[in-house]
Amino acid sequence: MYRFLLFFLLTAQIAFGQNDQKIKALNNYVDFTNDCIHGMTIAHLMLQSFNNEVNAYVDATENFTFKNSDFGRDIYSDLSYYEHRGMSPKEFYPVVLREGAVLGTKAKTLNELVSKIFSSAKKLNDLRFETGDYIASHDLKQKSNLKASYDKLEEAAKLFKDIYRYRNQLENELKQLPQGNGSEEKHYTYQKLHEAYYSSTNVLKALRAKKTVDLKGLLLLQLRSLDPLMDIKIDPQWMKTIVSNAKKAHRKASKFVSDGSVPKNQIRYGKFYYYYNDIITSSINIVGSGISFSSNRFFLENQFEFVHFLDMPPMFKVLYPKKLKAPDLIESSDNLIEELPVALKERKISLQNEKLLADQEVLILELFDHLLLDGDKVSVNFNGDWILENKSLEEKSHRLKLKLNPEGKNYIIIHAVDEGIVDKVTVGFSYFLNGKKQKQLLKADLNTSKLIEIVTK
Repeated sequence: MYRFLLFFLLTAQIAFGQNDQKIKALNNYVDFTNDCIHGMTIAHLMLQSFNNEVNAYVDATENFTFKNSDFGRDIYSDLSYYEHRGMSPKEFYPVVLREGAVLGTKAKTLNELVSKIFSSAKKLNDLRFETGDYIASHDLKQKSNLKASYDKLEEAAKLFKDIYRYRNQLENELKQLPQGNGSEEKHYTYQKLHEAYYSSTNVLKALRAKKTVDLKGLLLLQLRSLDPLMDIKIDPQWMKTIVSNAKKAHRKASKFVSDGSVPKNQIRYGKFYYYYNDIITSSINIVGSGISFSSNRFFLENQFEFVHFLDMPPMFKVLYPKKLKAPDLIESSDNLIEELPVALKERKISLQNEKLLADQEVLILELFDHLLLDGDKVSVNFNGDWILENKSLEEKSHRLKLKLNPEGKNYIIIHAVDEGIVDKVTVGFSYFLNGKKQKQLLKADLNTSKLIEIVTK
């Protein structure tokens, strides 16, 4: 009997030890991927700066901000960027592959994914030097050299997309495996953190994919997922940090829904790009307090043998100079709108009964102050994007050339900023339908904005 009990205990210890090793191996894959994403932020800054510099050769509208010398040559070998880990990704990589062997056949798939992530991340780091060197050594006033510069930037944009795809594939693989070992209290805590983390990243995935129809529901789920965390007794200080950043992410994503305004220096990137990158930078990935980082640190400091959370890679897209595009053509950042908004900037929206009919995919509107030149100031929203903000219609009319989305809905919202000397803002606009000039009037005040739906014949 004694020998049987001893055998049972030894077998159980071995099993638990193997489970711990498997969780450690899984966390290696997550932590290594997060370190690669951490390094991507530097490549992201540099490539945006190079994009601005190249554009300046054409229309001098952008500012160059960073130089490659501001950062290390190989950010994946420089330990100073990874003091939180204690080793650089270059040192960590062979450890990840070696310790992954405990997972058996599953290690092959996970090894392939992190290898693709690391390879793409290193290519991005190399590409920032290739692009910088090319710009410095070539005359970008020559069209062929200018095109080659943009080709390098487009190559970088593809690598960013690839890493995001590999990251999501890795996440799906990890979901199919055991998530951890521990007491009932630890399982409950992990489950609630897991729900809060995934509800936050689901919002970000929707923003990145421009899927706005279910965004309000996702935001409600995210907010509800935070309530149980405040009652958890384990390390309440970390919990406060996690909840605080999750609420910050919620507020910013809610602002996207209710407002959608973007800083002037980010307008050309569009609201989806701006809000996604801003939220992951300030609330998700940030070393020290981001939701994923602080959750993972909570697990380590409280000896949770559970699978860690993945960061979200930044987005990168190439901006082309206004002179290389139709400079006055306004396109929606949301290319498929399935429902009309009912509120904007905490103000109700009133729907104009009469719809605006358009017979071409490009609609040219002329906006003017109707009746009195009384100092009216308005903002104009087209398909969720602010295309005019705080503009007076008294000094001159405004000509807007709008590219309509071929599918879904299109709309214009008139948002009163200053009512002048009368009670309501009355905006008139003219356009052509079947070769004939048409006129419409929209009335708005400081309590209600006015929306008119645009319907293509």
